[in-house]
Amino acid sequence: MIRYLTAGESHGIGYTVIIDGFPAGFEIPIDEINFYLKKRQWSLGRGRRSDSEKNQFHILSGLYKNKTSGAPLAFFIENNEKFQKIPVKEEHNTKPRPGHADFAGMIKFQHDNLEPVWERSSGRETAARTLCGALCLSFLKKFNIFSVSHVVNIGGAQALTSGLTFEEIEERRNKSPLLCADENAESIMKQKIENAFAEKTSCGGIFEVRFKNLPVGLGTYTQWDKT
Repeated sequence: MIRYLTAGESHGIGYTVIIDGFPAGFEIPIDEINFYLKKRQWSLGRGRRSDSEKNQFHILSGLYKNKTSGAPLAFFIENNEKFQKIPVKEEHNTKPRPGHADFAGMIKFQHDNLEPVWERSSGRETAARTLCGALCLSFLKKFNIFSVSHVVNIGGAQALTSGLTFEEIEERRNKSPLLCADENAESIMKQKIENAFAEKTSCGGIFEVRFKNLPVGLGTYTQWDKT
């Protein structure tokens, strides 16, 4: 089973990603990973910080002759220098942000302010997860297994996609700034996002992931963590 672990903070020097259990003999698809790291910055509604993120990554370990060796893979994603250790205004340290882990994290770890929580629970950390996902997607393609993810609900606005094929969803989603395959629902979703920005709040969302050519019997019912 492939598993991953990340470490790092939003305004630190960067994020470390360790991927364990990855098979040997696989060439790291650098261009493909860079494509997905860039794609992460496209979606409507993201914070403006992401526009300036470079997402340059380095492979630290786990390779032999430019291919995976079977040992744990380690990557490092640099934070833009301008974002490293930005001072936080004192009055913000005890005001939880809506839609974030601030309050729960402060209680769980007994912090007297929110800064250490939001440094770790920042959306910046998703760059590390994107790297892991891009690597695994590239690996699955070796077995003719493909996936598509798309937004089906934002703030209660529901996309109607049940009658669409895998290919139709992929084609429509790729043309959408919200990665939504229903153009009518997308226009409502955009308004929901704009309203949330104006009200300084957030609106929840749901996305769906579909796979094509998965083998029958993949996984097991005997234990949740076995394949």
